[in-house]
Amino acid sequence: MYTEASSPRQPGDSAQLQTPVYSFPSGACLSFWYNMYGTSMGTMNVIMNKATGTMKLWTLTGNQGRAWQMASVSVPSSSNYTLTFEGIRGPGFTSDMAIDDVSINTGTCTLPGELL
Repeated sequence: MYTEASSPRQPGDSAQLQTPVYSFPSGACLSFWYNMYGTSMGTMNVIMNKATGTMKLWTLTGNQGRAWQMASVSVPSSSNYTLTFEGIRGPGFTSDMAIDDVSINTGTCTLPGELL
């Protein structure tokens, strides 16, 4: 999945991609590859959406280099939730970002992850 930052997009514009509904009573591990290469890179977020509200699970801002990077994010125990990948455009047109190979599995992450 890919976001395009060229005109007529404006700084702060965002794109969201929402998953199907998940239920992992013992927690889960979300893994994905991302690319955020550009001198005016914006922000990528992963947000958990439940009936009771939202929770930001992961966020990253700025140029992360030319190579694809892997993220591993712990998802708290919960039922009936979705995850949203959000890309927020930076100040210029070199703010394209992408994700690939997204997976979610029951249990805790076995790779270094981040839970905000």
